[in-house]
Amino acid sequence: MAVSGHKEMDDSIVFLGSNRAVIISKLGAPETTQKQPDGTTKDSYLTKKGNESSSGRAWAHAGLDLISFFAGELVATAYELMQTEETYRL
Repeated sequence: MAVSGHKEMDDSIVFLGSNRAVIISKLGAPETTQKQPDGTTKDSYLTKKGNESSSGRAWAHAGLDLISFFAGELVATAYELMQTEETYRL
């Protein structure tokens, strides 16, 4: 579980007046796009944070498994399941 995960999106480029083409190149296609009455475009992105993969964490779990004859899997699996992934709109 530590090896799988979602790469955290870099949302530091998103601010009022930022270039739409740059945002799309970094975050991908928007989830929704709305044309505003004043002629501007409003995009919405669904982003996830908090579940990035980690090879170091995976190696630590493997070491714990070997030392504890795989009894550490009970603790490690519970720990990985508690790692929350926060989803929010941008």
